[in-house]
Amino acid sequence: MKLKRKLLVGLLTLCMAVGMAVPAFAAGDPLTISFYYGGAEYGYYQMGWVDVGDIDTDAGRFYATRTIGHVENPGDEPVYTTIEGDINPADKSISSIEPDITMAHLYYDVEVADASSFTVPLPDGPEYRPEGAGFYYTFAAWMVKDGKGGYKALKGSVTAEDVRNAIETDESGNKSVVITAAFHSEIVDKDDLTNKTPSGEYPKYAVILRANGGTFAEDGSDHLYIKPQSMEFSGQDDFFVEATCPKPENGDMVFAGWYRDEACTDGPITYLSIYNDLKDEPYGAAPYAPIDLYAKWESKGAESGTTVKDLTASDTNVSISLTDGVPEDATLSADTIAQESVLESRPELKEELPGLLSIYDISVRQNGETLEIKDNPMTVKIPLNDHLKGYKYYQAVYLGDPLERFDAVVEGDFLVFETDHLSQYAILGSNTPFETSEKPTTPTDPADPADPTDPAKPEQQGKPSEQIESPQTGDSSNMALWISLMMVSCGGLLGMLFYKRKKTAAGK
Repeated sequence: MKLKRKLLVGLLTLCMAVGMAVPAFAAGDPLTISFYYGGAEYGYYQMGWVDVGDIDTDAGRFYATRTIGHVENPGDEPVYTTIEGDINPADKSISSIEPDITMAHLYYDVEVADASSFTVPLPDGPEYRPEGAGFYYTFAAWMVKDGKGGYKALKGSVTAEDVRNAIETDESGNKSVVITAAFHSEIVDKDDLTNKTPSGEYPKYAVILRANGGTFAEDGSDHLYIKPQSMEFSGQDDFFVEATCPKPENGDMVFAGWYRDEACTDGPITYLSIYNDLKDEPYGAAPYAPIDLYAKWESKGAESGTTVKDLTASDTNVSISLTDGVPEDATLSADTIAQESVLESRPELKEELPGLLSIYDISVRQNGETLEIKDNPMTVKIPLNDHLKGYKYYQAVYLGDPLERFDAVVEGDFLVFETDHLSQYAILGSNTPFETSEKPTTPTDPADPADPTDPAKPEQQGKPSEQIESPQTGDSSNMALWISLMMVSCGGLLGMLFYKRKKTAAGK
């Protein structure tokens, strides 16, 4: 009887452990990424005054939305309704239950399955040509909230790390993030702020950029009058100062951002609200007084000792050792990327990456922006996690065009390779030499060396090395099946025990 009780307790403990393990393997939350191209009268869009570029409708949804209000009964407050219409990029037609969309906000939505791990290429940015004008307001950058009250510019792609502080969750638990188009600001003459426009109004919104010891290449002056262009195109209350304004030069000094005061203590200013920060002073009077922004300057690090050559990513423990230093406040970002998203966007890589183990997106960042790191020889160290262990040969592949391949070796608890630039790198493993490999790495377990004729991992005999082992991205169907079978087995064993116990009791 004691043995039966012990067996019963053990089975109950196992079932509880399995049940507790289920949340750990649950699918990640999906996320809607909305690229906001801006707003425009639909007629302008139809006539080509708004050029949204090439849209990959296979990867997302391009649509227009407009919020309208109407009064149901005299004296009632307006009731606001958001109407949507899908846009066909081929003929720029909008299909909607509300056919009279005249002023529309243009969005391009991309859905990702797991908000915690993804990489999505940035779509084309829009251009805008005012009615009757022979020039365009050109796209500057895609902007996302940085979680510090400002915005940061994105380059090349958007990752889970980029939007971590900008995701919003609605009452139903749906997660979304808006990435907004920014347009290059317009340089204007001082007279433009005191003279009326053709429509009979004074310009209301402007800043004076003060070079603060430097000069602007545009005309060699120490200040420029600047007007934001985002309002002209989209009706946004957004002025993305850092991304859209020209930057001055100051010899060997390095530009370090815009500040509200000459001493550069209030800032940096990456974003201004047009209506709240660029107010009329005084209200309704003209000419309007623009606010001043001052450039901050820092010395280049070689002489001042403000550079570092060794950086480590706090989340993943990936590290780099650079030949040329970077600013001391720079940080290393090194996240794994869901392999499915990369291979779906570049299917040709499936045959180019046999034995794919992981994909890392490695970059150096400063003030929320990615620093360009190239022609800077460096050593990259990646922790030798369990799913990387056990292979005899390793290779790091730069996922550029063309691909670049680097031999990687095991040094202690790290996988190490040399390169001179940063971006996305795939890590491959095999027990037979790669075409570019020159020597095998030291096996992880010297007492159990890999068979060079067998490309399978020692821990996973029979698994081809070219089989892609993806990091967890929310797809846990195999684990869920295993858990279900385990729970059914537990239930069956428990039922047998109770039945046998009841039968024994009845025979007494």
